[in-house]
Amino acid sequence: MKTIRWVFIRPRNHSPYYDPEIQEPLGLEYLTASRMKKGDHVLLLDAVLDSISEVKLARRAASFMPDAIGFSIMTGQEVESATAIYHETKRALNGKKVYWLAGGNFITFETNRALNLLPDDFILVRFEGESALEQLAESWGSTPYTGKPAAKSFQRVIAGPQVHDLDTLHFPFRPFAHHIENMGGAFTLQGSRGCCGACKYCASPGARRAQAAPWRGRSMEHIVAEIAELHHRFGAASFNFIDEDFLGPNRVSLTRAQKFVQELKRRKLKISFSIQVRPDSLNDEIIDLLCENGLSYIFIGIESDNPADFKNWGRPWVDNPWPLIRRLQRHHVEVGAGTLLFHPDSTLNSIRRFSCTLRKYKLLNYRSAINRMDAMPGSMFYKTEFQKENLDRTPGPRRLPFHNKEIEAFYEDLTMALSPVGPPSMHAVCSLPPLISQCKFRNEYDDRYYELRRIIDYLDEAVSRTLFLLLEYYETDTIEPVKVSMLRKDNFQTALTATQDLSEHGFAISYDTLRQAIRIDSGL
Repeated sequence: MKTIRWVFIRPRNHSPYYDPEIQEPLGLEYLTASRMKKGDHVLLLDAVLDSISEVKLARRAASFMPDAIGFSIMTGQEVESATAIYHETKRALNGKKVYWLAGGNFITFETNRALNLLPDDFILVRFEGESALEQLAESWGSTPYTGKPAAKSFQRVIAGPQVHDLDTLHFPFRPFAHHIENMGGAFTLQGSRGCCGACKYCASPGARRAQAAPWRGRSMEHIVAEIAELHHRFGAASFNFIDEDFLGPNRVSLTRAQKFVQELKRRKLKISFSIQVRPDSLNDEIIDLLCENGLSYIFIGIESDNPADFKNWGRPWVDNPWPLIRRLQRHHVEVGAGTLLFHPDSTLNSIRRFSCTLRKYKLLNYRSAINRMDAMPGSMFYKTEFQKENLDRTPGPRRLPFHNKEIEAFYEDLTMALSPVGPPSMHAVCSLPPLISQCKFRNEYDDRYYELRRIIDYLDEAVSRTLFLLLEYYETDTIEPVKVSMLRKDNFQTALTATQDLSEHGFAISYDTLRQAIRIDSGL
Protein backbone atom coordinates (compact mmCIF):
# COMPACT_ATOMS: atom_id res chain seq x y z
CA MET A 1 0.00 0.00 0.00
CA LYS A 2 1.17 3.51 -0.81
CA THR A 3 3.00 5.42 1.91
CA ILE A 4 0.89 8.44 2.79
CA ARG A 5 2.22 11.84 3.81
CA TRP A 6 0.00 13.38 6.50
CA VAL A 7 -0.09 16.82 8.08
CA PHE A 8 -2.04 17.10 11.34
CA ILE A 9 -2.89 20.60 12.54
CA ARG A 10 -4.32 22.10 15.70
CA PRO A 11 -5.56 25.57 14.69
CA ARG A 12 -5.74 28.63 16.89
CA ASN A 13 -8.71 29.12 19.21
CA HIS A 14 -10.04 32.64 18.66
CA SER A 15 -11.77 32.93 22.02
CA PRO A 16 -12.50 36.51 23.06
CA TYR A 17 -11.53 35.70 26.66
CA TYR A 18 -8.11 35.34 28.21
CA ASP A 19 -7.07 31.73 28.76
CA PRO A 20 -3.42 30.96 29.53
CA GLU A 21 -3.85 27.17 29.72
CA ILE A 22 -2.19 25.42 26.77
CA GLN A 23 -1.85 21.65 26.61
CA GLU A 24 -0.30 19.32 24.11
CA PRO A 25 -2.55 18.27 21.20
CA LEU A 26 -2.72 14.77 22.65
CA GLY A 27 -5.33 13.46 20.23
CA LEU A 28 -3.20 14.42 17.24
CA GLU A 29 -0.11 13.01 18.96
CA TYR A 30 -1.90 9.66 19.20
CA LEU A 31 -2.89 9.82 15.53
CA THR A 32 0.66 10.76 14.54
CA ALA A 33 2.08 7.76 16.39
CA SER A 34 -0.47 5.39 14.85
CA ARG A 35 0.28 6.53 11.29
CA MET A 36 4.06 6.54 11.77
CA LYS A 37 3.88 2.94 12.99
CA LYS A 38 2.20 2.11 9.67
CA GLY A 39 5.20 3.54 7.83
CA ASP A 40 3.59 6.86 6.86
CA HIS A 41 5.31 10.24 7.09
CA VAL A 42 3.66 12.75 9.42
CA LEU A 43 4.13 16.42 10.24
CA LEU A 44 2.33 17.69 13.35
CA LEU A 45 1.76 21.45 13.63
CA ASP A 46 0.23 23.52 16.43
CA ALA A 47 -0.61 27.19 15.83
CA VAL A 48 0.08 28.12 19.47
CA LEU A 49 2.90 25.80 20.51
CA ASP A 50 4.76 26.42 17.23
CA SER A 51 4.23 30.17 17.78
CA ILE A 52 3.49 30.91 14.15
CA SER A 53 0.71 32.62 12.24
CA GLU A 54 -1.88 30.79 10.16
CA VAL A 55 -0.07 31.90 6.98
CA LYS A 56 3.31 30.54 8.06
CA LEU A 57 1.74 27.36 9.39
CA ALA A 58 -0.04 26.83 6.06
CA ARG A 59 3.19 27.28 4.14
CA ARG A 60 4.97 24.76 6.35
CA ALA A 61 2.14 22.32 5.74
CA ALA A 62 2.33 22.82 1.97
CA SER A 63 6.12 22.47 1.87
CA PHE A 64 5.75 18.97 3.35
CA MET A 65 4.02 17.98 0.08
CA PRO A 66 1.23 16.12 1.89
CA ASP A 67 -1.31 13.66 0.58
CA ALA A 68 -3.73 14.40 3.43
CA ILE A 69 -4.21 17.26 5.86
CA GLY A 70 -6.26 16.79 9.03
CA PHE A 71 -7.45 19.35 11.59
CA SER A 72 -8.41 18.84 15.21
CA ILE A 73 -11.33 21.22 15.86
CA MET A 74 -12.60 21.15 19.42
CA THR A 75 -14.91 24.19 19.39
CA GLY A 76 -16.53 26.49 16.87
CA GLN A 77 -14.01 29.16 17.87
CA GLU A 78 -11.31 27.27 15.95
CA VAL A 79 -13.19 27.11 12.64
CA GLU A 80 -12.02 30.57 11.53
CA SER A 81 -8.38 29.62 12.04
CA ALA A 82 -8.80 26.22 10.36
CA THR A 83 -10.49 27.80 7.35
CA ALA A 84 -7.76 30.44 7.01
CA ILE A 85 -5.09 27.74 7.11
CA TYR A 86 -7.03 25.68 4.56
CA HIS A 87 -7.28 28.51 2.01
CA GLU A 88 -3.64 29.58 2.39
CA THR A 89 -2.44 25.96 2.14
CA LYS A 90 -4.48 25.40 -1.03
CA ARG A 91 -2.92 28.51 -2.53
CA ALA A 92 0.59 27.38 -1.57
CA LEU A 93 -0.01 23.85 -2.91
CA ASN A 94 -0.52 25.45 -6.33
CA GLY A 95 -2.96 22.90 -7.67
CA LYS A 96 -1.66 19.79 -5.89
CA LYS A 97 -4.69 17.79 -4.73
CA VAL A 98 -4.86 16.48 -1.18
CA TYR A 99 -7.42 14.90 1.09
CA TRP A 100 -8.85 17.27 3.73
CA LEU A 101 -10.12 15.93 7.05
CA ALA A 102 -11.38 17.31 10.34
CA GLY A 103 -12.13 15.66 13.67
CA GLY A 104 -12.57 16.61 17.31
CA ASN A 105 -15.46 17.47 19.62
CA PHE A 106 -16.88 20.13 17.31
CA ILE A 107 -17.05 17.68 14.42
CA THR A 108 -18.51 14.90 16.60
CA PHE A 109 -21.24 16.85 18.36
CA GLU A 110 -21.99 19.71 15.95
CA THR A 111 -21.71 17.81 12.70
CA ASN A 112 -24.36 19.75 10.78
CA ARG A 113 -22.80 23.04 11.76
CA ALA A 114 -19.38 21.75 10.70
CA LEU A 115 -20.82 20.68 7.33
CA ASN A 116 -22.10 24.22 6.82
CA LEU A 117 -18.96 26.03 7.94
CA LEU A 118 -16.16 23.92 6.48
CA PRO A 119 -15.41 23.67 2.74
CA ASP A 120 -17.14 20.93 0.78
CA ASP A 121 -14.00 18.86 0.23
CA PHE A 122 -13.57 18.13 3.95
CA ILE A 123 -14.17 14.59 5.23
CA LEU A 124 -15.52 14.83 8.78
CA VAL A 125 -14.41 12.13 11.22
CA ARG A 126 -16.71 11.74 14.23
CA PHE A 127 -15.64 10.06 17.48
CA GLU A 128 -12.20 8.40 17.56
CA GLY A 129 -9.71 8.76 14.76
CA GLU A 130 -7.22 5.88 14.83
CA SER A 131 -9.41 3.22 13.17
CA ALA A 132 -11.10 5.77 10.90
CA LEU A 133 -7.79 6.94 9.43
CA GLU A 134 -6.70 3.35 8.91
CA GLN A 135 -9.91 2.65 7.00
CA LEU A 136 -9.40 5.78 4.89
CA ALA A 137 -5.80 4.89 4.16
CA GLU A 138 -6.82 1.42 3.03
CA SER A 139 -9.59 2.80 0.81
CA TRP A 140 -7.20 5.24 -0.86
CA GLY A 141 -4.85 2.36 -1.59
CA SER A 142 -2.27 3.05 -4.24
CA THR A 143 -4.50 5.33 -6.33
CA PRO A 144 -3.26 8.93 -6.36
CA TYR A 145 -5.81 11.59 -5.49
CA THR A 146 -6.65 13.61 -8.57
CA GLY A 147 -9.50 15.74 -7.24
CA LYS A 148 -12.73 15.55 -5.32
CA PRO A 149 -14.11 11.98 -5.53
CA ALA A 150 -17.23 11.31 -7.50
CA ALA A 151 -20.44 12.06 -5.61
CA LYS A 152 -21.36 8.39 -5.29
CA SER A 153 -18.09 7.47 -3.61
CA PHE A 154 -17.52 10.62 -1.57
CA GLN A 155 -18.76 10.18 1.99
CA ARG A 156 -18.41 13.48 3.82
CA VAL A 157 -19.07 12.14 7.33
CA ILE A 158 -17.66 8.94 8.77
CA ALA A 159 -17.84 7.56 12.31
CA GLY A 160 -14.59 6.32 13.76
CA PRO A 161 -15.02 3.03 15.65
CA GLN A 162 -13.97 2.89 19.28
CA VAL A 163 -10.61 1.47 20.21
CA HIS A 164 -11.83 -1.07 22.74
CA ASP A 165 -8.41 -2.17 24.02
CA LEU A 166 -6.50 1.05 24.69
CA ASP A 167 -3.33 -0.90 25.45
CA THR A 168 -3.06 -1.60 21.71
CA LEU A 169 -2.48 2.10 21.04
CA HIS A 170 1.07 3.27 20.50
CA PHE A 171 2.39 5.89 22.90
CA PRO A 172 1.76 9.41 21.58
CA PHE A 173 4.43 11.04 19.45
CA ARG A 174 5.78 14.00 21.47
CA PRO A 175 7.17 16.75 19.19
CA PHE A 176 6.57 19.44 21.82
CA ALA A 177 8.43 17.69 24.65
CA HIS A 178 11.24 20.22 24.85
CA HIS A 179 8.72 23.08 24.87
CA ILE A 180 7.06 21.49 27.91
CA GLU A 181 10.42 21.01 29.60
CA ASN A 182 11.48 24.62 28.99
CA MET A 183 8.18 25.93 30.34
CA GLY A 184 8.40 23.75 33.44
CA GLY A 185 5.08 22.15 32.58
CA ALA A 186 3.63 18.68 32.99
CA PHE A 187 3.38 16.03 30.31
CA THR A 188 -0.20 15.25 29.38
CA LEU A 189 -1.42 11.67 29.74
CA GLN A 190 -4.68 9.91 29.01
CA GLY A 191 -5.31 6.86 31.14
CA SER A 192 -8.82 6.22 29.86
CA ARG A 193 -11.41 7.31 27.35
CA GLY A 194 -15.05 8.07 28.04
CA CYS A 195 -16.85 8.82 31.27
CA CYS A 196 -18.87 6.82 33.79
CA GLY A 197 -21.33 9.66 34.29
CA ALA A 198 -24.65 10.30 32.59
CA CYS A 199 -24.99 14.07 33.14
CA LYS A 200 -27.88 15.38 31.09
CA TYR A 201 -26.10 18.64 30.24
CA CYS A 202 -22.97 16.90 28.92
CA ALA A 203 -22.32 15.41 25.48
CA SER A 204 -20.43 12.34 26.74
CA PRO A 205 -23.55 10.20 27.36
CA GLY A 206 -24.61 10.86 23.77
CA ALA A 207 -21.27 9.60 22.53
CA ARG A 208 -21.69 6.55 24.74
CA ARG A 209 -25.07 5.73 23.23
CA ALA A 210 -23.59 6.01 19.76
CA GLN A 211 -20.40 4.12 20.56
CA ALA A 212 -21.42 1.49 23.13
CA ALA A 213 -18.71 1.41 25.83
CA PRO A 214 -19.07 4.35 28.25
CA TRP A 215 -15.59 4.15 29.78
CA ARG A 216 -12.47 2.27 28.79
CA GLY A 217 -9.31 2.28 30.85
CA ARG A 218 -5.75 1.52 29.89
CA SER A 219 -4.07 -0.99 32.13
CA MET A 220 -1.89 0.57 34.80
CA GLU A 221 1.07 -1.40 33.42
CA HIS A 222 0.60 0.37 30.08
CA ILE A 223 0.17 3.80 31.68
CA VAL A 224 3.22 3.51 33.90
CA ALA A 225 5.26 2.14 30.99
CA GLU A 226 4.52 5.40 29.16
CA ILE A 227 5.49 7.39 32.24
CA ALA A 228 8.76 5.45 32.43
CA GLU A 229 9.50 6.15 28.76
CA LEU A 230 8.87 9.88 29.16
CA HIS A 231 11.02 9.90 32.29
CA HIS A 232 13.93 8.17 30.57
CA ARG A 233 13.70 10.15 27.31
CA PHE A 234 13.02 13.62 28.69
CA GLY A 235 13.58 13.43 32.44
CA ALA A 236 9.85 13.99 32.92
CA ALA A 237 8.64 13.86 36.51
CA SER A 238 5.36 15.84 36.39
CA PHE A 239 2.27 14.49 34.67
CA ASN A 240 -1.28 15.70 34.09
CA PHE A 241 -3.99 13.09 33.45
CA ILE A 242 -6.71 14.66 31.31
CA ASP A 243 -9.15 11.76 31.69
CA GLU A 244 -12.68 12.75 32.53
CA ASP A 245 -12.61 9.91 35.05
CA PHE A 246 -9.15 8.67 36.07
CA LEU A 247 -10.28 6.01 38.55
CA GLY A 248 -13.12 4.65 36.45
CA PRO A 249 -16.20 2.81 37.78
CA ASN A 250 -16.49 2.69 41.56
CA ARG A 251 -16.14 -1.08 41.61
CA VAL A 252 -12.59 -0.83 40.22
CA SER A 253 -11.43 2.55 41.56
CA LEU A 254 -9.53 1.16 44.56
CA THR A 255 -7.98 -1.62 42.51
CA ARG A 256 -6.81 0.84 39.86
CA ALA A 257 -5.32 3.15 42.47
CA GLN A 258 -3.48 0.25 44.11
CA LYS A 259 -2.19 -1.08 40.80
CA PHE A 260 -1.02 2.36 39.72
CA VAL A 261 1.05 2.78 42.88
CA GLN A 262 2.38 -0.80 42.66
CA GLU A 263 3.62 -0.19 39.12
CA LEU A 264 5.28 3.11 40.08
CA LYS A 265 7.09 1.38 42.92
CA ARG A 266 8.05 -1.62 40.80
CA ARG A 267 9.72 0.68 38.29
CA LYS A 268 11.14 2.86 41.11
CA LEU A 269 9.55 5.99 39.67
CA LYS A 270 9.12 9.07 41.82
CA ILE A 271 6.68 11.43 40.14
CA SER A 272 4.00 14.02 40.82
CA PHE A 273 0.70 13.97 39.00
CA SER A 274 -2.77 15.51 38.75
CA ILE A 275 -6.09 13.80 38.03
CA GLN A 276 -9.82 14.40 37.56
CA VAL A 277 -12.32 12.26 39.47
CA ARG A 278 -15.90 11.95 40.70
CA PRO A 279 -16.27 12.27 44.50
CA ASP A 280 -18.14 8.95 44.73
CA SER A 281 -15.10 7.13 43.29
CA LEU A 282 -12.92 8.29 46.22
CA ASN A 283 -12.49 6.98 49.74
CA ASP A 284 -9.94 7.53 52.51
CA GLU A 285 -7.76 4.61 51.43
CA ILE A 286 -7.56 5.78 47.82
CA ILE A 287 -6.77 9.34 48.88
CA ASP A 288 -3.98 8.29 51.24
CA LEU A 289 -2.52 5.90 48.69
CA LEU A 290 -2.40 8.44 45.85
CA CYS A 291 -1.31 11.37 48.00
CA GLU A 292 1.56 9.44 49.50
CA ASN A 293 2.79 8.55 46.01
CA GLY A 294 2.78 11.84 44.17
CA LEU A 295 -0.75 13.22 43.80
CA SER A 296 -0.34 17.01 43.80
CA TYR A 297 -3.53 18.38 42.21
CA ILE A 298 -7.03 16.97 41.88
CA PHE A 299 -10.15 18.28 40.15
CA ILE A 300 -13.39 16.96 41.64
CA GLY A 301 -16.86 17.36 40.18
CA ILE A 302 -18.98 18.51 43.13
CA GLU A 303 -21.47 20.67 41.17
CA SER A 304 -24.15 21.20 43.84
CA ASP A 305 -25.05 20.70 47.49
CA ASN A 306 -28.66 19.79 46.70
CA PRO A 307 -29.65 16.14 46.04
CA ALA A 308 -32.64 17.29 43.95
CA ASP A 309 -30.23 18.94 41.50
CA PHE A 310 -28.29 15.72 41.10
CA LYS A 311 -31.48 13.80 40.43
CA ASN A 312 -32.54 16.33 37.79
CA TRP A 313 -29.13 16.16 36.14
CA GLY A 314 -28.84 12.36 36.10
CA ARG A 315 -25.97 12.17 38.58
CA PRO A 316 -25.48 9.98 41.66
CA TRP A 317 -25.71 11.95 44.91
CA VAL A 318 -22.74 12.03 47.28
CA ASP A 319 -24.12 13.08 50.64
CA ASN A 320 -21.01 14.61 52.19
CA PRO A 321 -17.92 15.03 49.97
CA TRP A 322 -16.35 17.64 52.27
CA PRO A 323 -14.36 15.25 54.52
CA LEU A 324 -12.72 13.99 51.32
CA ILE A 325 -11.75 17.57 50.44
CA ARG A 326 -10.33 18.14 53.91
CA ARG A 327 -8.34 14.92 53.76
CA LEU A 328 -6.82 15.88 50.42
CA GLN A 329 -5.93 19.35 51.72
CA ARG A 330 -4.27 17.87 54.81
CA HIS A 331 -2.03 15.97 52.39
CA HIS A 332 -1.08 19.36 50.82
CA VAL A 333 -2.89 18.46 47.62
CA GLU A 334 -4.37 21.42 45.75
CA VAL A 335 -8.07 20.84 45.09
CA GLY A 336 -10.10 22.30 42.24
CA ALA A 337 -13.84 21.81 42.21
CA GLY A 338 -16.31 21.63 39.38
CA THR A 339 -19.28 23.64 40.64
CA LEU A 340 -22.57 24.92 39.24
CA LEU A 341 -23.76 27.81 41.37
CA PHE A 342 -25.84 28.87 38.39
CA HIS A 343 -28.30 26.45 36.80
CA PRO A 344 -32.02 26.60 35.86
CA ASP A 345 -33.21 26.00 39.45
CA SER A 346 -30.83 28.44 41.15
CA THR A 347 -32.21 30.84 43.75
CA LEU A 348 -30.54 33.52 45.83
CA ASN A 349 -30.82 31.19 48.83
CA SER A 350 -29.19 28.24 47.04
CA ILE A 351 -26.37 30.45 45.75
CA ARG A 352 -25.68 31.85 49.22
CA ARG A 353 -25.80 28.43 50.89
CA PHE A 354 -23.47 26.72 48.43
CA SER A 355 -21.11 29.72 48.22
CA CYS A 356 -20.68 29.72 52.00
CA THR A 357 -19.65 26.07 51.92
CA LEU A 358 -17.26 26.62 49.02
CA ARG A 359 -15.66 29.55 50.81
CA LYS A 360 -15.24 27.46 53.97
CA TYR A 361 -13.22 24.90 52.03
CA LYS A 362 -11.26 27.52 50.02
CA LEU A 363 -13.00 26.55 46.79
CA LEU A 364 -14.80 29.83 46.06
CA ASN A 365 -12.83 31.51 43.30
CA TYR A 366 -13.42 33.31 40.03
CA ARG A 367 -14.10 30.15 38.06
CA SER A 368 -16.40 28.51 40.61
CA ALA A 369 -18.26 31.78 41.24
CA ILE A 370 -19.33 32.40 37.65
CA ASN A 371 -19.63 28.87 36.27
CA ARG A 372 -23.07 28.37 34.74
CA MET A 373 -24.74 25.29 33.33
CA ASP A 374 -24.61 25.13 29.55
CA ALA A 375 -26.41 22.53 27.48
CA MET A 376 -23.71 21.03 25.30
CA PRO A 377 -24.54 20.00 21.73
CA GLY A 378 -25.34 16.30 21.78
CA SER A 379 -26.61 16.36 25.37
CA MET A 380 -30.09 15.42 26.56
CA PHE A 381 -30.78 18.94 27.86
CA TYR A 382 -29.75 20.43 24.53
CA LYS A 383 -32.26 18.25 22.73
CA THR A 384 -35.12 18.64 25.19
CA GLU A 385 -34.75 22.42 25.53
CA PHE A 386 -34.91 22.80 21.75
CA GLN A 387 -38.03 20.66 21.72
CA LYS A 388 -39.57 22.92 24.37
CA GLU A 389 -38.37 25.93 22.33
CA ASN A 390 -36.62 27.38 25.36
CA LEU A 391 -33.41 27.84 23.37
CA ASP A 392 -32.92 29.87 20.24
CA ARG A 393 -31.57 28.14 17.15
CA THR A 394 -28.09 29.59 17.38
CA PRO A 395 -25.65 26.65 17.29
CA GLY A 396 -23.00 25.82 19.86
CA PRO A 397 -23.26 25.36 23.65
CA ARG A 398 -26.40 27.04 24.90
CA ARG A 399 -27.13 28.80 28.15
CA LEU A 400 -30.09 27.22 29.93
CA PRO A 401 -32.61 29.82 31.11
CA PHE A 402 -33.22 30.38 34.81
CA HIS A 403 -36.68 29.60 36.16
CA ASN A 404 -36.28 32.57 38.49
CA LYS A 405 -35.84 35.60 36.22
CA GLU A 406 -34.13 37.58 39.01
CA ILE A 407 -31.16 35.21 38.81
CA GLU A 408 -30.42 36.27 35.23
CA ALA A 409 -29.98 39.89 36.34
CA PHE A 410 -27.89 38.77 39.32
CA TYR A 411 -25.66 36.65 37.09
CA GLU A 412 -25.11 39.49 34.63
CA ASP A 413 -24.20 41.90 37.42
CA LEU A 414 -21.86 39.35 39.04
CA THR A 415 -19.98 38.57 35.83
CA MET A 416 -19.63 42.27 35.07
CA ALA A 417 -18.39 43.11 38.56
CA LEU A 418 -15.89 40.20 38.55
CA SER A 419 -14.69 40.60 34.95
CA PRO A 420 -11.43 42.42 35.84
CA VAL A 421 -10.16 39.65 38.12
CA GLY A 422 -10.74 36.97 35.48
CA PRO A 423 -7.37 37.15 33.63
CA PRO A 424 -5.08 37.28 36.70
CA SER A 425 -7.18 34.65 38.50
CA MET A 426 -7.00 32.26 35.55
CA HIS A 427 -3.31 32.97 35.10
CA ALA A 428 -2.57 32.29 38.78
CA VAL A 429 -4.68 29.12 38.87
CA CYS A 430 -2.95 27.76 35.74
CA SER A 431 0.45 28.53 37.30
CA LEU A 432 -0.39 26.53 40.42
CA PRO A 433 -0.45 22.87 39.24
CA PRO A 434 3.11 22.82 37.80
CA LEU A 435 4.47 24.67 40.83
CA ILE A 436 2.74 22.44 43.39
CA SER A 437 3.89 19.46 41.34
CA GLN A 438 7.52 20.56 41.71
CA CYS A 439 7.05 21.13 45.43
CA LYS A 440 5.43 17.72 45.86
CA PHE A 441 8.25 16.06 43.95
CA ARG A 442 10.91 17.74 46.11
CA ASN A 443 8.79 17.43 49.28
CA GLU A 444 9.64 21.06 49.87
CA TYR A 445 7.28 24.05 49.70
CA ASP A 446 9.37 27.10 48.85
CA ASP A 447 8.82 30.86 48.86
CA ARG A 448 7.45 30.90 45.29
CA TYR A 449 4.65 28.53 46.25
CA TYR A 450 3.65 30.60 49.27
CA GLU A 451 3.81 33.80 47.21
CA LEU A 452 1.55 32.33 44.53
CA ARG A 453 -0.86 31.08 47.18
CA ARG A 454 -0.93 34.59 48.69
CA ILE A 455 -1.83 36.08 45.29
CA ILE A 456 -4.55 33.48 44.72
CA ASP A 457 -6.00 34.08 48.20
CA TYR A 458 -5.98 37.84 47.54
CA LEU A 459 -7.94 37.38 44.30
CA ASP A 460 -10.31 34.83 45.85
CA GLU A 461 -11.10 37.24 48.68
CA ALA A 462 -12.10 39.85 46.10
CA VAL A 463 -14.37 37.30 44.45
CA SER A 464 -15.94 36.36 47.77
CA ARG A 465 -16.44 39.98 48.80
CA THR A 466 -18.07 40.85 45.47
CA LEU A 467 -20.37 37.83 45.42
CA PHE A 468 -21.70 38.30 48.96
CA LEU A 469 -22.15 42.05 48.59
CA LEU A 470 -24.19 41.54 45.44
CA LEU A 471 -26.23 38.84 47.16
CA GLU A 472 -27.00 41.28 49.96
CA TYR A 473 -28.02 43.98 47.46
CA TYR A 474 -30.42 41.61 45.73
CA GLU A 475 -31.79 40.10 48.92
CA THR A 476 -32.55 43.56 50.32
CA ASP A 477 -33.72 44.95 46.97
CA THR A 478 -31.08 47.70 47.09
CA ILE A 479 -29.25 46.84 43.88
CA GLU A 480 -28.28 49.83 41.71
CA PRO A 481 -26.12 50.05 38.56
CA VAL A 482 -23.72 52.41 40.32
CA LYS A 483 -23.00 49.75 42.98
CA VAL A 484 -22.08 47.19 40.31
CA SER A 485 -19.89 49.78 38.61
CA MET A 486 -18.07 50.54 41.87
CA LEU A 487 -17.44 46.86 42.52
CA ARG A 488 -16.03 46.46 39.03
CA LYS A 489 -13.70 49.43 39.50
CA ASP A 490 -12.51 48.09 42.87
CA ASN A 491 -11.84 44.72 41.25
CA PHE A 492 -9.95 46.45 38.44
CA GLN A 493 -7.48 47.85 40.98
CA THR A 494 -7.28 44.46 42.69
CA ALA A 495 -6.54 42.84 39.33
CA LEU A 496 -3.75 45.31 38.53
CA THR A 497 -2.15 44.74 41.94
CA ALA A 498 -2.29 40.96 41.47
CA THR A 499 -0.90 41.29 37.95
CA GLN A 500 2.04 43.33 39.25
CA ASP A 501 2.74 40.66 41.86
CA LEU A 502 2.47 37.84 39.30
CA SER A 503 4.96 39.63 37.07
CA GLU A 504 7.44 40.50 39.81
CA HIS A 505 7.60 36.90 40.99
CA GLY A 506 7.98 35.42 37.52
CA PHE A 507 4.51 33.90 37.15
CA ALA A 508 3.51 36.18 34.25
CA ILE A 509 5.88 36.76 31.35
CA SER A 510 4.47 40.16 30.51
CA TYR A 511 2.72 42.61 32.82
CA ASP A 512 1.51 44.63 29.83
CA THR A 513 -0.05 41.58 28.12
CA LEU A 514 -1.97 40.56 31.22
CA ARG A 515 -3.02 44.16 31.91
CA GLN A 516 -4.35 44.43 28.36
CA ALA A 517 -6.34 41.20 28.88
CA ILE A 518 -7.87 42.73 32.02
CA ARG A 519 -8.92 45.84 30.11
CA ILE A 520 -10.43 43.81 27.28
CA ASP A 521 -12.34 41.37 29.51
CA SER A 522 -13.66 44.10 31.79
CA GLY A 523 -14.30 46.79 29.20
CA LEU A 524 -12.32 49.31 31.27
